[in-house]
Amino acid sequence: MTVATVQTDLTARTLLLGTEDDVAVLRKAISEHGVVSQCGGELARLTREGGEAADETLASVTAGLLNIDLGDVLIYGWRTHARLVKAAKATVKAPGRQEVVQLGSHQVTWTKQPTVDLLIDGIRVHTFRFQLTIIFQINVATAVVKEGKMVALKAGDGSVAGTLTLGMPGGDIQLVQQEQKVNLHLIVHLGSGIPLLRTGPGPVAAGEETAVAKDIQ
Repeated sequence: MTVATVQTDLTARTLLLGTEDDVAVLRKAISEHGVVSQCGGELARLTREGGEAADETLASVTAGLLNIDLGDVLIYGWRTHARLVKAAKATVKAPGRQEVVQLGSHQVTWTKQPTVDLLIDGIRVHTFRFQLTIIFQINVATAVVKEGKMVALKAGDGSVAGTLTLGMPGGDIQLVQQEQKVNLHLIVHLGSGIPLLRTGPGPVAAGEETAVAKDIQ
C-alpha cells in the first residue's frame, strides 16, 4: 500500500516495520508462519516458552540487520547505471569538466542475503537465511556529475518497495512487504558530492549483496 511521502533518514527497518514496537511486528510474522517449529531438530522440541523466546530472539536480531540507510542503497545502485558511470569516468579524466545526465524512468534493485545463527546453550542449532529486496521506481531525474561525483540532483516522483523473505525447507516465506512514496531530496544527501565510481563495499558489509539500475522501457 502506498502512503504519504516519507521523511529523511529512511531505513529498511522503518520502511518494513514502522517506528513503533517494530520488533513485535517481525515477531508476529515469524510466529504466525511457525518458522521455528518448521525447522525441525532441536527447535521442534522446544517448549512453548522456549519457542516464544526463540521467536523473540530471531525477530530482535533480524530487525537489527534492517538498519540500512535507503539513501545509501539508492546511491549504491546508481553506481551501476551505465550513463552515470560513463559521466563519472569522463569527468575524472578531465578535471573541471561537468556533465549533465538525463535519466528517464528507471528502476534500481538491490538485494542482500543476511544470515542469522540461532544458538541453544552456546551451540548453533540452525542458520536462518533471509533475503532483503529493495526496489526504487524513479520517474525522472537529472544529475550533474563533476570529478567523478554527483554534485547536484533534480528528481521527480519516486517510490520504494521492500520485501523480506526467509528461506525454509518447504519454500521461501514472505515475512513483510511494504511500499512508500519517496522524496529523493530527503533521502539522498549530496554534501560535497557523492562518488559514483565504486571503490569499496556497499552500504553494509555483512552478507552477499547485488545492485542493478536499469531504464524502464
